[in-house]
Amino acid sequence: MPAPPPETPESSRSVAPGPDGALAFTVDGRELGVPIGPVVEIVTHRGATPVPHARPAVEGILALRGRIITVVDVRRGLGLPPRRPGSAAQVIVIESAGDHLGLVVDSVTRVVGQPGEVTVLNLDALLKEIS
Repeated sequence: MPAPPPETPESSRSVAPGPDGALAFTVDGRELGVPIGPVVEIVTHRGATPVPHARPAVEGILALRGRIITVVDVRRGLGLPPRRPGSAAQVIVIESAGDHLGLVVDSVTRVVGQPGEVTVLNLDALLKEIS
């Protein structure tokens, strides 16, 4: 069983996965999740263009299918150590209030439907942290 997550900001506090479940992913060996409802797609992370003076969790921006998407490094947002250079990562693209946001995670693992199977990130709190 993976180690429990460390004390982390409000964005990592557990919320119910919702009626459609949650998309589980790993970050630093921990399995977390996001509600599946706002998930638009999952893409391979190929880097982002840095944005000067952005919040620490914001890795940068990327162009995806004609949209400019803010990319948030979930590791940074949770205060975890950075990924090793060259290690694979994925971006979970979510939609919130008409905007798209990319969440950089180590890997996407599964879809879960039962509360308590994974700690589900509080997306509203995460969005406040990067605004």
